[in-house]
Amino acid sequence: EERQRALEAQEQDDATRRQSMADLDRAAAAQAEQVQEVLSARVFELKAQEEELQDRLRQVEEREEKLEAAQKDWEAEREQLRRQLIESEAAAEAKREDEVSEAATVASSAGAQEEASTVLMA
Repeated sequence: EERQRALEAQEQDDATRRQSMADLDRAAAAQAEQVQEVLSARVFELKAQEEELQDRLRQVEEREEKLEAAQKDWEAEREQLRRQLIESEAAAEAKREDEVSEAATVASSAGAQEEASTVLMA
């Protein structure tokens, strides 16, 4: 009888242990599922952030390309204006030289006419 009670107690302990192990397994599985859900949500958030950052990077690169193109246009326009200024200054200088030459010719011609008039009067 004592042996029977010991066997029953042992069986009861084994059943309790099996039940505890099953409870622990279920708790561990539930916790693992919760961790997986949290990690999945975090991965989703990180992917969304990565996409947003990629979009922002593309926008910045597009703006950078536009700025580079605008800078090249500005530099080309500046160079064109510089050339026009040089040409304008050269044309103005040539015009001044022509005017001086013409004035010298007129003065020389006037001087020759005066001399001729003086000679004719004499």
